[in-house]
Amino acid sequence: MIAQAQHSALSVQRRSRHLLARFASRALDELKRQGVPLSPAICLSRQGERLRTVTPHPQAERILDGLNRHRELIGLFHEVQLHVELLQRLRHPSLPFLGGTRFRIGLTSAGPMAFFENNHPSGATRVERVPV
Repeated sequence: MIAQAQHSALSVQRRSRHLLARFASRALDELKRQGVPLSPAICLSRQGERLRTVTPHPQAERILDGLNRHRELIGLFHEVQLHVELLQRLRHPSLPFLGGTRFRIGLTSAGPMAFFENNHPSGATRVERVPV
């Protein structure tokens, strides 16, 4: 049973990594087409059927206009999110899912990263990077 769970987690991890790389590649192609540099890094979230930037970026409006034109990118973002959430559940089945937890994808010059952000009642923000 444990071996099967480990195999499942590995399979979901591979799929998550593939989807994250695919999302990043398509998003970066669109940014390149627009002439938008990757510096500073871009942190994205999904709100309904649209992507949004989480951190300030000098060309945020231009970035979002370009990315949100592509329904496939929004769908890929959601697919990455579902796989990463499943991966977390497989790795840590006893941990409760905290309300207010938000999924993010960071596009950086070092590569993409998936992470969760949660606001603590004290006002502090907790970020947990998910190794995929």
